[in-house]
Parts: sequence; C-alpha cells; structure tokens
Amino acid sequence: MLKALAKRGYRAVMGPAVTEDPVRAFRGIARDDLPRLRVMHVGDCGIRAMETTHDFKAPVGYPKVMAERLLDEGIGTEFAHYFAITYEQFPDIERLVKVTKMSGAPDVVLIHTGATYQRRVILNSTPRINQLRVEVGRRFGRHIRLPYRLFLKPAVRLFGRHWNEYNGPEQLERFAREVKETWPDATVVLVQPFPFAWTWPTSWPILDRIMEDYRATASRLELPTVHFTTLGDDAGIRCANGYNLTSRGAQIVGEELARWIVAELAKPKAEPAAEPAAVARRAA
Repeated sequence: MLKALAKRGYRAVMGPAVTEDPVRAFRGIARDDLPRLRVMHVGDCGIRAMETTHDFKAPVGYPKVMAERLLDEGIGTEFAHYFAITYEQFPDIERLVKVTKMSGAPDVVLIHTGATYQRRVILNSTPRINQLRVEVGRRFGRHIRLPYRLFLKPAVRLFGRHWNEYNGPEQLERFAREVKETWPDATVVLVQPFPFAWTWPTSWPILDRIMEDYRATASRLELPTVHFTTLGDDAGIRCANGYNLTSRGAQIVGEELARWIVAELAKPKAEPAAEPAAVARRAA
C-alpha cells in the first residue's frame, strides 16, 4: 500500500507517464507510385527533436525532415532505428535485422552515436535515474534552462564524472565493417556527433579523440563520413544540455542530409574492373 501511495504521489507531482514513442512508430514516408529508399539508423538520442531538455520519448527529429525532403525529390523512404548509445552496444547483424524489421536489405545505413562518452553527470544512468531526469525536465518544460544554468551545471562541474569510458573506435570499426560486408550494395555512412553548443572542459579532449577516430575509421573502411558543421555552436537550436537538437536544429540537419543522399544517389556506380589482357588471352 505504501508503494502504491508513493507512486500516486510521484505521479501527482510529475504528471502522467508518457508511454508512446514517436521514434519507434516512425517507419518513413512513402507513396506507392514512388521508388522507395530503405534507410536504417543505428544510433543514440540525436535522432530526436528536444525542445527543452533530454527526453527519451521526444518526437522524431532529422530523419522525418530528411524523409519529407526526399519525398519532394520523388523518393519515398522506409525507415528503421536501432538504439545504441555507445559503441559497446552495437548489435550483431542477426539482432539488427530482427529489431529493425525492414522489408529488405537497407540502401542507406546511418551510424550515428558516440556523443555520450563526453557526458559528465553526478549519478550514473540507470532506468530509474533516467526516468527521474526526464520527468523532472518534462515537468519544468520551457522553464528548465534557468535551474539548469543556476543549479545543475555548477553541481555537475563540482561533483560530476564521466561514467562511460571511451576505449577507442575498435567496436565502431567492427560494426561498420560487418554492416558493409553484409550489405555490400548499401551506402554505409559514419555520422559524427553533432557539434556542441557547450560542454565541460574535461569533455573536449574526449570529443577530439572521438572525432579523429571517426575520420580515421571512415578512411580505413573507405566509407563516407558526415559532420554537420553548419549547426555551429548556436545554443538556440539545442536543448538545455547543449547537444540534442530542437526541431529547428533537426530541420537544418534533415535538409542537409537529404541533399547529401540525393547527390550520393546521383553518382554513377563503379563498374567492375576490366580483366587484364594477359589473363583474358589465357582464358581464350
């Protein structure tokens, strides 16, 4: 009974729980009369549009804008998302296929994660701690930025720590290589973490390593990499944590990504290398 009363009291303060997840429900934008591009996203909460503070049930951000712009270009999309915060959470291919449930092999695979390694917090992330963080932020709504600036940031600066240790890009490279080998006709894209509006002084060296490792991994695997530098450090298009984009920031990224995909699709496919003349004569 005490547990039930505590739960009712908590809900009275925090408001009703949000159960529906717009990201899980989003499956792309398509029309029967248009060709369809299957886009798979493997990554973190950067996929969401967060107007005030971090929220695990925030609406779909840049992938929805991307799909709308591709539709304007006469291309429908089928979309699927696999949630992975760190490189260590990347799945094996069998699980990836099972969770995403796409109608066929993906045409584009966006790998977009790694931003959480720089994160500095007082309490480590557990389901209950994450729930409390999200629902407190949701309760404050648009007023969250003031207590965030006056109380939370100074407290985290003094008492926070980096809970997710960055161990290098090995798992990123392993996963990207497996995806490339499984779907050789797909365009596999390494999307670097968004530029930050602000972060902790201890975070910048970690971010520098992550960015350099992203570029080096893309070079080794001969994969394209995308970095949305057009976002700059504008805090007005990010939520209170200085990273996750608002709907306005998501608009910038989605439009830019759609243009990149259209340009990539327009490139001619590489032809198989011609057989050397000496080999051809021996075969004859």
